[in-house]
Parts: sequence; structure tokens; C-alpha cells
Amino acid sequence: MKLIQWNHTHDCCQWKGVACSTKGNVIVLDISHEFIKGGNLTSLFNLQYLQRLNLAYNEFNSDFHYEFQNLQMNLRHLNLSNAGFMGQIPIEISYLIKLETLDLSTTFTSSQHALKLEKPNIVEVLQNLTTIKELYLDGLAISTKGEEWCHAVSSLQSLQVLSMSSCNLSGPLDPSLTKLQSLSVLQLSHNNLASPVPEHLGNLSSLKTLQLRNCGFSGVFPKAIFQLPSLEVLDMSDNQGLHGSLPPSIPHQLASLKFFNLSYTKFSGPLSESLLNMRQLSTLDLSNLALFHLSSGPMLLGGDNSFDGTVPSTLFALPSLQQLILSYNRFEGPLKELPNCSSSSLEMLDLSGNNLQGPIPSSIFQLKRLSLLQLSTNQFSGTIYLNKIRSLPHLKTFDLSHNNLSVVVDDADQDVSSSAFPMMNNLLLASCRNHTQLDLEIYNQINNVLVGMEGPFQNLGSNLFLLDLHGNQLQGPAPIFTKSIFYLDYSTTISAHSFQQTLLLDLSDNRFDGEIPKCLTTKSLSLRTLSNNPEDKWPNRDLSSTSSCINAFQLHRSDDGNRPLKLLDATSRI
Repeated sequence: MKLIQWNHTHDCCQWKGVACSTKGNVIVLDISHEFIKGGNLTSLFNLQYLQRLNLAYNEFNSDFHYEFQNLQMNLRHLNLSNAGFMGQIPIEISYLIKLETLDLSTTFTSSQHALKLEKPNIVEVLQNLTTIKELYLDGLAISTKGEEWCHAVSSLQSLQVLSMSSCNLSGPLDPSLTKLQSLSVLQLSHNNLASPVPEHLGNLSSLKTLQLRNCGFSGVFPKAIFQLPSLEVLDMSDNQGLHGSLPPSIPHQLASLKFFNLSYTKFSGPLSESLLNMRQLSTLDLSNLALFHLSSGPMLLGGDNSFDGTVPSTLFALPSLQQLILSYNRFEGPLKELPNCSSSSLEMLDLSGNNLQGPIPSSIFQLKRLSLLQLSTNQFSGTIYLNKIRSLPHLKTFDLSHNNLSVVVDDADQDVSSSAFPMMNNLLLASCRNHTQLDLEIYNQINNVLVGMEGPFQNLGSNLFLLDLHGNQLQGPAPIFTKSIFYLDYSTTISAHSFQQTLLLDLSDNRFDGEIPKCLTTKSLSLRTLSNNPEDKWPNRDLSSTSSCINAFQLHRSDDGNRPLKLLDATSRI
């Protein structure tokens, strides 16, 4: 915070966020991130010597001020990003003819744009700003056709950065953009450009960042873009109609690439061993899934990437690689032992949803910096000793679900308490033969042939909030569970001493016996399925006090065809 440190008894040139010329004139004013609400900016527009003004991330909540024109004599850098201004950008902005940096961007979070560039439009506002080097208009509503806005920005011959994501732009991208030979950053993500990726983008020889995520691109990706000599960031993800393949030999021009994302596209083909030439690469995402967070929770959507062949072990030798995401493609064969693991920078490794076979290389457990390791939905086989993950001190998520694995604890070391894995909170072992006990947030063991509830299930840790054991054959008395749990799916088991936060409970298709717990009358339980448990094992219980929060209450037929519970007046509360 800067404003609270201003002392009006001192020279303002000594204030934090203020800089003055040798003559004592204020030339820099930075009051960004001060959470200023409302206020009168009139005095600010009297600072005629001001060269740099930053009002970003405040809450002025007012129309855009035309008085900015009063600063036209000297102002070179203007940052109004997320400052809380609303409405139409006035033509007076175009009077700031000495501007080199203009940032009017807003975080676009709804169907309404806070700022608009319509009347005047982008052509009129930019026509005089010929010295602009960096232009950020993300989140503005710009109602201009593709050819028009492209011509407007291409007239800015000194432009180095153009960022116009989420602007309702239409396509196609006009060849006039190739006039911008100084352009190093082009960010146009989340616009409806709805066209093929133009070949002429490969002529922007100074380009370092190209981000065209979710633009409705289709057709074949031009290989000329892979020849750009200085490219560091390439993001073409979420363009479902975009086809292409990686070059069989990675050109030396891509040696500087640091971030490479082709997820949720239709790229296909093998990965080349020459990927080793990309020594600066920190993120490689070729995954075939997109995750959307909806009001009802996260939802996974499959893409159409079809990378195939084997996973080159040389990928793991890339010294700067931090994220390797190859999920839901068509990779197959064994995963070879990994080179140089002890010096690896890898933090996220996701190979799930492929057809990888054979044992999991023991060298994976030498990737000391891993926080996420997802190997689910493959054909891995053999035995995994869970103790090995102790060598991964930062591991938070470990997913081996749906493989042909046996997960056990080394007999010589039975300590698998939460203190042994201090960072772990997500362990997913669906369709694995598990014999362990951990204190975790998520514990998923789906479709195993379990018949009892001893070991880890009788003594789950207090951090557990999701437990899914459906598709098993559990029997006997239901176990005791933690109070914090909110999702329980045991189309194969469960009972608890208290379900104060539980939202879903499914006990169907089991052979539980003994008393039905009184906790089933909790106020927060929203789904209960007790079907297909033998009536003589679970006697009737009066549920008349069942909460009105219940959204669905399923009491399917038990073994002898009778309902094991009395609904009484509970149905009137559903």
C-alpha cells in the first residue's frame, strides 16, 4: 500500500509511487492496487508534466474521463487496467499522441463488457497513436470486422505488443498484420476468428509469444509458424477444428520455446526424439481433455488429439521442463527408465488415458520436485510399493487408477501414516489392489473386488472429504468415518457416526447388516440410496425426522422384495 504512507508534511517527490524531474515536476504517478473507491480525479488532470500514470486495479466505478486529454503534452505510459472505468472509450484518448504504452484491459468475467470501443471505434481511436509500442485492450467490446481492426492496428508501425483477448473480434486475420515486423507478442485468445490460421503469421519474424487459444480456428496448422526464429510461447489450445502434426525433426528455431500448448485440438502423429533440442521448454501440454468449472462442479470434455507412438524418454531430459501433460492420446508401449531424474525440474507429469504398458519405471520416483503424478487409465502392470513416494516430498496428487497394478506397502516398512507423506492430499487407486492406510483428502478406490471394510477403511483420517468405493462387494458392519466427509459413494458400503457435512450417500448393492445408523437423518444429506441390501440384515427404522434437505431418497428392492425402511411422512419433505 502506497497512499497510507504519504506524509503531507514531506515533499511529495519523496512519496512512494511518485517520481519527479530535476525541476521538481511530478512525472510519475503510480497508485495502482490501492482499492480506491470513487473519488474526484480532477486534480490529477492538472499534472501537465506527467509522463507515466498507473491507476490499475482500483474501483473508481465511473465513466471514462475525457479529461485524460489534458495530459497529452508529455504522457507516454497510461495504465488503466481494471481501474473500474465503464462505458465508451472517448475519442479524447486519441489525443494522447505521445503514448508508447496504453493498457485499457479489463478482466472479462461475464457476458457484459465494462468498457466499449464502438463509437468511436478502434479505427478512430488508434489513427493518431502512431508511437504506440504496447497496446492492451483485453476484455473491451470492439465491434469491428476483421479486416477493419487488422488495418487499424497494422498502421502502428512501432507496435511490439498487441493483446486483445476476449474482445468479440471477428476474423479472418488480415495479411496487413505482417506490416508489424517489430511485433513480439500477439495475444488474441477467446475471440471468434472462425477461420484457418493464416500462413502469413509465419512472416512475423520478431514474434516471441503467439497465443490464439479458443479462437474457432480450423483447417491445417501452417508449418511456417514452427519456423519462427524467436518463438518462446505458442498456445493454440481449445481450437477443436485445428489439425496438424509436429515436425518430424524439430527445427532449431524452436530451441527457444518455453511454453507449448496444443491441448484440445486435432493434432496427431508421433513425438520426435528431436524434442530434446527444445532445451528451454518448461511446459508441454498435448492433452486431450479440457476442464470446465461449472456451478455444479468440474466437468471434463474430451478433445480429439491423437498423438501416438511411444513417449520419448528424452523428454524427461529437458532441463527446464516443469509440466509435461500428454493425457488422453494414443501413446502405447512400455515407458522406459527416465534419464537424469535427479536433476529434473519436472513438477507435473500427466500420462493418463493412454495405452502405456508394462511396469512403471522406478526412476519416476526420483523426480524430486513432482507435485502431481497422474498415470491412470493405462495398462501399467506389476507391483507398486507405496513407500516409494516418500522420495517425492512435494507430491500432492498421485493417481494410479484403472491399471493392472497391485499397490502394497513394503513389509519392512509399515509406516504409511500422514506424517510419512506430509504434502499428500489426493490418492486415487481405482481398480488397484490396495493394502494401505493414509490420512488424505481424497481417497478413490473404484471397481475393486473388496469384500470387507478393515484396514484403511475402518480408520480413515480426519482430512477425508471424498470417498468413492463403488463397484465392490462389501459386506458386514458398516465402518466409522470422519465428520468432514461430504461425498460417499459405496454402491458397496458405508455408515458413519456423524454426517454433518455429507451431501451424497450411496449404500446400494451391498450386504450390510446390523442397525441402520441414526446419522442417516442428518439435515445436510441430499441423496440416499440404500437399495439391494438384505431386509433381514438391515431392520426397519423410522425416518420420519428426515431432513427437508433431501433431494432424492432411493429405497430399491431388497433381497426379499420388501423395502427395509419406513418412509412415513418423509416423502412429503422431498
